[in-house]
Amino acid sequence: MDSVLLVALVIAVIGLGLITTALAGRDRREHRSARQLASVERKLDVIIAHFGLDVPEQQYPEVVALLDKDQKVAAIKVYREQTGVGLREAKNAVEQIERGKAAPVSVAEPADPAEPAEPAEPAAAQPAGAQPAKTQPSPGE
Repeated sequence: MDSVLLVALVIAVIGLGLITTALAGRDRREHRSARQLASVERKLDVIIAHFGLDVPEQQYPEVVALLDKDQKVAAIKVYREQTGVGLREAKNAVEQIERGKAAPVSVAEPADPAEPAEPAEPAAAQPAGAQPAKTQPSPGE
């Protein structure tokens, strides 16, 4: 009887170890994805600034309509569905909308300390597929 209990305990410990390992791997992938997204957002901000574009803030009329009806929980749910953010971010954004401030377009993870906060000065932009400029040979060549 004791050997059956011991085998069951060993199987349970191994199973718990496998579950823990799987969850840790998922957390690392999610963290890496968040860092990559933050990096892409920083690059996009540089491109927008370089070209002097004006990007209007996103509007959420359905959220505002629900807030006007005092349906804050429903407004948070709609905001989450429209943006894909978590509950805390949605609640904070809806509260900002409620106070009359513009909602953030997206919520990014804080910058990774290993990555530079501000990218170096961007290189001259070329249209997609453009070839580098070739120099003309001098007449004596």
